[in-house]
Amino acid sequence: MSKLIDITRECLQILNRRDRKIYWIIVIVQCFLAILDLIGVMVIGIIGSLTIQGVQSRSPQGKTLEVLKVLQLSEFSLQAQVAALTVFAVVVLLMKTVLTMVLTKKILNFLSRRGSDTASILVEKLIGEPLTSVQNRDSHDIEYAIGAGLSSITLGVLGLIVTVISDFALVIILLLGVFIIDPLIACITFVLLGGGGVLFYSIMHKKARLLGTTTAHMNLAINGKINEVISLYREIYVRNKRSYYSDEIRKLKIAHSEALAEQTFMPNISKYAVEISVIFSIVIISAVQFLSNNAAGATASLAIFLAATSRLAPAILRIQQSMVQIQINLGVAEPTLLVLRRAETIASVPEDNKVYDEEHVGFVPTAKISNVSFKYPSSSSMVLKNITIDVTEGSFVAIVGPSGSGKTTLVDVLLGLHELGDGQIQISNLSPADAIYRWPGAISYVPQSVRLINGTIRENIVFGFQRDSSQDLHLQEVIKSAILDEFISTLPNGLDTLIGKDGIGMSGGQAQRIGIARALYTNPKFLILDEATSALDSETEIDIARSISLLRGKVTVVAIAHRLSTVQRADKVIYLDAGSKISEGTFDEVRKVVPGFDRQAEILTIDDEGSSN
Repeated sequence: MSKLIDITRECLQILNRRDRKIYWIIVIVQCFLAILDLIGVMVIGIIGSLTIQGVQSRSPQGKTLEVLKVLQLSEFSLQAQVAALTVFAVVVLLMKTVLTMVLTKKILNFLSRRGSDTASILVEKLIGEPLTSVQNRDSHDIEYAIGAGLSSITLGVLGLIVTVISDFALVIILLLGVFIIDPLIACITFVLLGGGGVLFYSIMHKKARLLGTTTAHMNLAINGKINEVISLYREIYVRNKRSYYSDEIRKLKIAHSEALAEQTFMPNISKYAVEISVIFSIVIISAVQFLSNNAAGATASLAIFLAATSRLAPAILRIQQSMVQIQINLGVAEPTLLVLRRAETIASVPEDNKVYDEEHVGFVPTAKISNVSFKYPSSSSMVLKNITIDVTEGSFVAIVGPSGSGKTTLVDVLLGLHELGDGQIQISNLSPADAIYRWPGAISYVPQSVRLINGTIRENIVFGFQRDSSQDLHLQEVIKSAILDEFISTLPNGLDTLIGKDGIGMSGGQAQRIGIARALYTNPKFLILDEATSALDSETEIDIARSISLLRGKVTVVAIAHRLSTVQRADKVIYLDAGSKISEGTFDEVRKVVPGFDRQAEILTIDDEGSSN
């Protein structure tokens, strides 16, 4: 139980201090509503006593008479008294039920909204981590955490806790009220109904938690296998392993379905347990009352018991089922709790500027890389070793070197995507992250492999900025610079043509040109290219290179280059090998200093000549 309390307290941490106050206020109000149940039950007991006394032609006596006097009904006829008390009891019990329903709906809506807020904050924090941490995270874990996982915490744990606490308060208040009237009935009810509930929970809670954990992990495993099929379809097809994967998914789905079926059946067990307890309670209490009391007293006590049981049994049933469901949902939410614990150590990402701004006033397109060394957390060897580079305003810097020399890693640290081990990087005299935050869009980046979003071509180019019709002329200029105008003119809806996820149906060259247009749209002053024209044919690459060359002197360009024509146009060439800067200078200077680059230049020449044929 202490572990359950600790985990529940952890779940409550997704609410801020103000929201936790609102949550507990609603819980307390729900608890006090149980007093209405007690009043209704007591009135029903009085109705039973009046009925028996009327049959025996006796006047109301004792506590029954006192209640009638308080309600100013003592002078009315028996029929009027019973009718008035019946209406009063019905109104009180209905009022309690309606108020409980309204409050329950409000708390669930409240928790659902808080869950959405938490999902947004969680994603914001996770994408605020360094690149290596983001890449090491399984996307299915994040999808699960912000979907089913958070719903299990907010609605499946915190929502059900409200039900458990309010129903527990109802049970305590009703039992105390019955105890004052008839201690024996209260004790028998407590032992049979309460004891049965505790016994059921002690037997089932561990199994419920295990079932929840099992379904969560099975769900993640199924999603993972489906993703493998989609991302590795060509390899699976060539190996003729499609049936193998369908069998694997079928096995996982069977195990998942069996766990879900057992999980769904568990609440029925508590229903049957409560029904059996109620039957035994009625038999025992009826026997005890009619053996030890007169007919009027026995009937009144039995009426109170039956009325109390009509409220207690559903409450105990809800408590049992809710406790089991909480355990199941805690199991389901376990992966999400791990993600939330990790997120607590991550600083929030500053709010971005969604408004397009092409001026970038104050931004100076320079970069200083000073004595930078870097290694990946999972590696013991340095990827970059004491790199120092000075990128001046308006210059074109080409980064070259053999595969695995650290070129892409250097670009990543220049963008501030990795936490440095040693050294310092400044863009416009600020850290890369601060420069990007202060001048969004002033720095643009084109990766070697461009990823497209599921939307229109326009949305893929504007990408994150609000659409502004005043920028349509600029957008058309960007499209021409990226050699996209002819392709877009062939599409049925032009810029507003929808493209599928990851640009399904588009060639690599078309996707890459959209990526280049995306980078140019923000009118950047600092452009970083990671082999950005590698998927283009030679003619298109030359056209785009010509477009970029028109920016020379206005835009600072840092490019990982793979073609001789690109390297030769550079003001400065940086040659990397095994993470070290071997040489820096013009193309001819580096070629003279680095024998390996001289040979590589010959290969690049052959590549350029071959691609132009």
